[in-house]
Parts: sequence; structure tokens; C-alpha cells
Amino acid sequence: MTVQAPELQFASAYGAQGNIVDINLCYTEQDGMTPADYVEDLPLDAAFDKALLQKVPSRLCAQVLCDGKPTEADMQTVLHTLKQVLESNDMPITYYDITLVPTGRLR
Repeated sequence: MTVQAPELQFASAYGAQGNIVDINLCYTEQDGMTPADYVEDLPLDAAFDKALLQKVPSRLCAQVLCDGKPTEADMQTVLHTLKQVLESNDMPITYYDITLVPTGRLR
């Protein structure tokens, strides 16, 4: 994402160095599914395979730095950019959990 969307600056999380973006495999009770429904798709200690995102609902969690106070337009721009980058790389995401973090810099 940092290559295809360099305009987005991701915040570090948990005091780590570098940029942190998480993709969680998830479900909701609204889906009528439970983790047991995905057991065959989630073998223990398996390497990540992006094809899994076609079968199991996913959630992208990211904190994106934003100059000044974030607006709804800023959020829509970030969401559009993230969705475009991920889908163009065959990584459809079901849910987005995005936080815009003000940097204190004025626009």
C-alpha cells in the first residue's frame, strides 16, 4: 500500500517502528456464520494466502495520519484509496476500521 498509495502515511501502532496495518479475518453474527464454519479454510500455522479473503470475511485496521483536523471528506478519500489499492491486488476487504490521526500540522 505504501508503494501504490504513497500519499497515505500510516501511523505506527503499539510503539513499534515503521508502519502498521492489520488485516483480521472476522465474522459477525449477522453473517449467520461462526469461526467453526471456517475451520477447513484456516489450517493451523498456514502461510497467509490472499485467496482466503474470497472465502472468509476480513477487516482492515489502520491508522492514517492526517494534517489538521480530519473531515468526512478526508475519510472518504482514504477509504476510496485503500479500497482501490486492495481490490486491484485481489484483496477484497469486507470491513474497514480506519482511524484518521491528526498530526497537528495545518493544511
